[in-house]
Amino acid sequence: MAKKSAPRPKAEKPHPPPAAADPRPPALPPDLLRVEEAARDCVTGTDYVRATLSNPDRSPALDAMALDFIRSLLDAGARYHEFIGAAEEELIAARSGRGPAPLTPISNHTASAAALEYRELVLEEVWWVVDPVNWSKWRGGEPVRMDVAKVAENYEAVCRRFREKGPGAWPDARAMHVEIQWEIREAARQRGVSGSRTPARNGARERKMEARDQWIYQQCCKGKEMPYCNIIAELKRIAPQKGWELIESVQGIRSAAARYAARNNKGPIPNRQGF
Repeated sequence: MAKKSAPRPKAEKPHPPPAAADPRPPALPPDLLRVEEAARDCVTGTDYVRATLSNPDRSPALDAMALDFIRSLLDAGARYHEFIGAAEEELIAARSGRGPAPLTPISNHTASAAALEYRELVLEEVWWVVDPVNWSKWRGGEPVRMDVAKVAENYEAVCRRFREKGPGAWPDARAMHVEIQWEIREAARQRGVSGSRTPARNGARERKMEARDQWIYQQCCKGKEMPYCNIIAELKRIAPQKGWELIESVQGIRSAAARYAARNNKGPIPNRQGF
């Protein structure tokens, strides 16, 4: 008698944004509304791509949709960084006293910044197969050639890696949506209390963060001469002397450099330094 084959794992569904507990406050400023929409779109699109690539019941139609979403995430990268980076200081001030959000394994200052890091975590796994020209241009490096003959083989390898990792290896998208919504509304509340666009903040802390991010950006601009692992090691060495907060993940280093570039109208960091 033939043995029954083991049941296939159920396909995972991406997490939609949870419904708001209250109606959106009519006083939510347009710029913060843009930040919220960018951060939530970033999480939703990234989670859809991750769940689709992890799906054991893939089909040509699903793969085509995943490719469209990946390209959309690539194209929207500059807009996400522009909107979220512009509000970074207000969001950090809003989160003061909130404590760490349940966003592991990402290390971040805000949930909106974590959305950018989640996007990079997922795209880093698949960009080289799907759209290396656009990704390398966005990263500021030289165009990467795509081996057309191996696209299907490489794409299958990427999907296999996503299935092997499982959903537990990634951030909790639903928690990220909740935290994004909370911090945007808290930033709007603090702005209303202070009567200005920028709430009162710790100037010394801001100056230290700006100095740290500038240093990180400068190291990242050295390209392959300064791999991310070396930047993290050197930051650990000098941070205590300078009173800087540590960043211990590659994604955190990239995000700090990207936010510094957005705040100061600098160019993007070079493409793929190595690890």
